[in-house]
Amino acid sequence: MILLSDLFREVFPDYETFPEHCVIREAIESGERDFLSDVLSIIHDAGQMPEFKYRLRLTHPAGRIHPGELEDAWDDHLERMTTEGLAFAWACTIGNLGRVGFTDDNGTPDLVTDGKVWIEAKTLGHSQEMGSINRAQLAAGRRGYLLPSPVMEISNDGLAPVTKKFLDHLADARRKRDRQPVPMPLVVFYRVDFDFTLESREKAKQSLRATAQTEHRRDGVRIVMCHRYDWAEPFVDTID
Repeated sequence: MILLSDLFREVFPDYETFPEHCVIREAIESGERDFLSDVLSIIHDAGQMPEFKYRLRLTHPAGRIHPGELEDAWDDHLERMTTEGLAFAWACTIGNLGRVGFTDDNGTPDLVTDGKVWIEAKTLGHSQEMGSINRAQLAAGRRGYLLPSPVMEISNDGLAPVTKKFLDHLADARRKRDRQPVPMPLVVFYRVDFDFTLESREKAKQSLRATAQTEHRRDGVRIVMCHRYDWAEPFVDTID
């Protein structure tokens, strides 16, 4: 079993220079890090762990005290790396897309398969406001990298900001695909990183499914959506 705390300790040996409420430092010091072990094992078995470690170092620079706004930005970047890891695990297993690798060009989608499919990983719902809530919980002594997400009530137009962010992310992924020299099919994997009230959950899922299917019919882009870390049980997959 590969623990996230062990991985962070290896990638960030001078983590003690980070602020106490930094998610990297908190993950190492708390030690209860097995909720992503299956994802890390899949990345390791695929031979992509060196690349994943490299991307982690770029995402959250080591060896520096990162104060103020930069600290928040780097911790948010780490959330995006988590989403890339979930997308990788899904593509290798549930998605059955063959051999998967991380790309090394900022102008391309995040992942590519040997079957020549682009995969773009997006986090939906993790905003600066939500990140601030999580960091405030850490500062108040709520230990644990896996923190409760803010709860969203869905009113008549309550999903409008979420839908807009979904479409903005999708447009960005399409732009990346369209500027590649060789056209390839595109998969966009979303991690929905907030919670709904029980009454709102099905309403939200139905709305997101409908929007995803509409966009899929436009140009065949495959859209996959999971809630938080449930990558093995996506609630949207437009290929179904």
